[in-house]
Amino acid sequence: MPECWSKSPEYRQVELDGFDEWKGQRLGGIDPSFTKFLYQDVPARIPIWSVQWGGVLRDGIPPLEFPKTFPGDEVNFLLPDEPVFGVTINGESRAYPHRVMGWHELANDLLGGEQITFVF
Repeated sequence: MPECWSKSPEYRQVELDGFDEWKGQRLGGIDPSFTKFLYQDVPARIPIWSVQWGGVLRDGIPPLEFPKTFPGDEVNFLLPDEPVFGVTINGESRAYPHRVMGWHELANDLLGGEQITFVF
């Protein structure tokens, strides 16, 4: 039986044999794709008991795909103190507004000549 991840022995938990498959089947009742990710003896770097359903089906949140960009001095839809995530790659910079990323949670983009995936 794999020991769960805990630095303190007094808080260590042990997952029962087959728990990973059982958890995949239970969550698979909500979204069948869980059975592809949680199965008997699945290799994991996090405790399987910590896996939870996020509230939407897989691919239920559309990614932001190669968004249209504007020079910073032409942006009129952001407040001056509105939070953004700033990314610079190979000397090219981009700001992803927090409120937009909160909706999409993932952006695929081309920045600094590199194809990137930004996850929030």
